[in-house]
Amino acid sequence: MASAITDQRRGGRPAAERRAGRAGRTRLRRVPAERLSRVPRSRHPGPSDPTTDAEYVAIGLRRSQSGCREDATAGDDVLGDLRQLPRCVSMLSSPHSCDIESRRPWTSINQTLPWIPCSSPGSHADNFTMHNVALLPWFAVDQERQIRPFTLLPYLRTGSADSEEQRIVRAATDHFHELGPGRERPEPIDACTVVRLGAGSMTRELSDAERGDAFELTELLATCALAGRDFFGNDRSYCNREGLRVFVQQLASSSPGGCVLQARRRDGCSQDYRTRSLPIVRQGHVVAPRANSVDWPLLDALLSLRSDATLGDLWDRVRDSLHWFNAANTDADTTSLGQEAVFSFGAIQRLLGTGHLAKDMVEPFSRLLKPREDAAVPPTLAAMHKTSDPTVRGLWILQLARVRNDFGHGRAALHAQTFWSLHEHVLVAAVAFPLLLKSTLKGTGLYAWTGSDDVDLEALEARMLSKPFRPELWTDDGEEAKGWRDAATVAGSRLVRIKAAARSGTQP
Repeated sequence: MASAITDQRRGGRPAAERRAGRAGRTRLRRVPAERLSRVPRSRHPGPSDPTTDAEYVAIGLRRSQSGCREDATAGDDVLGDLRQLPRCVSMLSSPHSCDIESRRPWTSINQTLPWIPCSSPGSHADNFTMHNVALLPWFAVDQERQIRPFTLLPYLRTGSADSEEQRIVRAATDHFHELGPGRERPEPIDACTVVRLGAGSMTRELSDAERGDAFELTELLATCALAGRDFFGNDRSYCNREGLRVFVQQLASSSPGGCVLQARRRDGCSQDYRTRSLPIVRQGHVVAPRANSVDWPLLDALLSLRSDATLGDLWDRVRDSLHWFNAANTDADTTSLGQEAVFSFGAIQRLLGTGHLAKDMVEPFSRLLKPREDAAVPPTLAAMHKTSDPTVRGLWILQLARVRNDFGHGRAALHAQTFWSLHEHVLVAAVAFPLLLKSTLKGTGLYAWTGSDDVDLEALEARMLSKPFRPELWTDDGEEAKGWRDAATVAGSRLVRIKAAARSGTQP
């Protein structure tokens, strides 16, 4: 098969140069993997190498040893822009961006881009430094927060960038745009959060394991933000998982002249070089939390569990369940309510560590979420199940299992007879799972149960029965979900009476 390398040795015009004059995107021919191995990945091509920077960029549809498919594009000015290749930026926005065969999703750019050139014509790898910036572009932390072994640093786009480190961070944030109040077009973000891993500079090069830690941290942080949400109330406390998406930016310069885009494929992943930076615009459904609505004590407990090796497989169960719970709370149009119900059920099942039978989940679920006083089971709900000593929460998990069976076994719509609507199921799961997680951690001594948790637990079954999406149950003036909000008020009053009675030694 002909290639850019063999064409050059024949004395003809290199394939890259011939194709560079063609307008628009051009997908070039495949080059065997053994040809790519001629230049070691540990160094970068220089003037003495048989393959030039231009030819490496022009190689199209090549597959590296990691199994990733790398697409290159060429336009009428691509050769003129090759000098800016060392200043490109690579974005890893998902723990599943690359290297799915080896299951190491945070593969470094040096492993997936064998053609990374030197920083200037004639220079070599000794002078080449790759800067890494891990940031949460849509979430602005209120102050510097030390979270072992991470540090969340507030970043404000004000003033001048005096140091090289500040210029690198600013270059990384330049790619993220949002449509702010009073703006007619998206502009670069004004504030965000930079994640520093360990000690040292926040732009130092990160290892594969450290990138993995960054993605894992944001899974924990997202769960803690989702646990602090308030539904049908103050919109300022609402958020979804997409608002806490982390991006690991890799830059060779504070003035990037292009970018490398990475995306998953069924046959590996693609990497596409663009000679101009492409902005990432915040989508309309992305809602980031306010810093004061994040459950920071819960995050401390999760990090303590992560570093505690004495609790068996509990950390593995918690980590897996957080992943599915977060996936069920993206609010993305590409995820249906049926999928969210499947993810929510899987998160609860994995956290409980039970078998595949739904009836095995009822006892631990009901025990961990036991209030001081059970709500009365409606006759309509009780008639749907033949159980002794039923509870509202126990019957709810059984019905969620029916929903999961429908969608998990390929149905496109809900066919099972359920007391709750599909939307009500995913709403209840969004409240029940954080309480289940806190109750589990409370049993290990890593989490201190709070008064707010007490109120939420006492109100859980009343909220399950409130039917917040049924207009016929709204008040006369059309007030939505009044029963949902009143449940917390009633539960709080009941707890006050119970505690007062306990102090006086009388019945509440």
